[in-house]
Amino acid sequence: MPTTPRPLHKTLLLLMVFCSALAFLAKGYHDERAALHFRDFKQPYASARCLLHHCNPYDENDTRAEFLRAGGADTDAEVFRPYSALYPPFSFALLTPVAALPYRDAHLVWFWTIGILFSAAALLVAELCASLGSGVLTAPLLAVFTLSSTILLMLGQISGPVIALLVIGFWCLLRERLAWVAILAFTIALVLKPHDSALLVCYLPFAGAKWRKAFLATAVLTAAVVAGGTFWCSHQPASAHWLADLSLNLKGNAGSGGANDPARGSVSAPYMANLQPLIAAEDSSKRIYNPLAEAATLLLLGAWALPAWRMHNTFEKHLLAIASMACIMVLPIYHRQYDTRILLLVFPAVALLLAWRRARWGVPGLVLLAIATIVTSHTFLTRLTVKKDLAIEGAGGLKTLLLYRPIPEIELLLAVFLIAAFHAVYRAGLAPEAA
Repeated sequence: MPTTPRPLHKTLLLLMVFCSALAFLAKGYHDERAALHFRDFKQPYASARCLLHHCNPYDENDTRAEFLRAGGADTDAEVFRPYSALYPPFSFALLTPVAALPYRDAHLVWFWTIGILFSAAALLVAELCASLGSGVLTAPLLAVFTLSSTILLMLGQISGPVIALLVIGFWCLLRERLAWVAILAFTIALVLKPHDSALLVCYLPFAGAKWRKAFLATAVLTAAVVAGGTFWCSHQPASAHWLADLSLNLKGNAGSGGANDPARGSVSAPYMANLQPLIAAEDSSKRIYNPLAEAATLLLLGAWALPAWRMHNTFEKHLLAIASMACIMVLPIYHRQYDTRILLLVFPAVALLLAWRRARWGVPGLVLLAIATIVTSHTFLTRLTVKKDLAIEGAGGLKTLLLYRPIPEIELLLAVFLIAAFHAVYRAGLAPEAA
């Protein structure tokens, strides 16, 4: 299916993405100081410090006090607002090596952790695209996508290293190299942000004996870390009731007027990537939009599972299955714009479709991916929403759908398209895998 690229051609494409990664680091360094100021890192950092110093990681007063003791500046009221501690205790436990540092040092370590890992992930994706012979079409878009991902650095988002580690893990398995790196990468991703990684890691049992072994090793290692982190949190007096506190925070954060409220008129909903904002534009009842979002996701998973289960375990199958799942992953439960950087995993699948049937599948896939690159960028969303709170709050259902819900719309379109392409490749003559 793919063609063999010339070495010089491949080198130039990798160089293009490498330069984009350098620009991503430089722009992210500038933008983080100009706006947002690592906002999303401060609360989990302070919560992890609370685990170390025996205060409650789910109480915003305790976490704020711990942040100030670590040398942080109390300049952003949004950081320690009520219901803001939303990570499970084992995530905090894994962050404790960084949280043990004073805030200034932790900020520096975490910034470069995100920057280096995400840049490496972009380069590995570029290598896959170039090896398929379609890098000349996908690499420029990948370079733009990488440069437009500075929101990860501006916020210090935990999603940054999680997404990068998922990409690195899948590259190792696809290239049949360093399986232990893949296992470690998947484990860290699952522990830090399980709702960003669990569905993707669950593809491994569909992918043959070697990938199943990696899945089992990942599951055992993840279970050990989760059990240890949960035990640690549960056996400290200040955090022994962590489950009730976390549940309260999750409900409060997603409640009416909360940061994660998907209802029509919510000024934060345009930044959400899950399906609930699409449905809530017409009906703001949780009893409606949550079951419908979950049902739609189950239908997509059912359509995805047929070729994932029956196709031979080829390189092409893996690319399409992973890309489809990357789009499905954000749909059923709360995700935001920064989580869409998992679309890195879609680029190799589009490169494959360009090499296979460019006109029928490759070009439409490239167009959809280009639209996704634009509408999921922080720059686009800021221009869409800045100084428009009253317009968003007063918009009707149709206007809300057409104008203020761009991310779940393109994610859903990409998911449907990639599943259809997956089925097309399956029907093209790849026989069911032998038992």
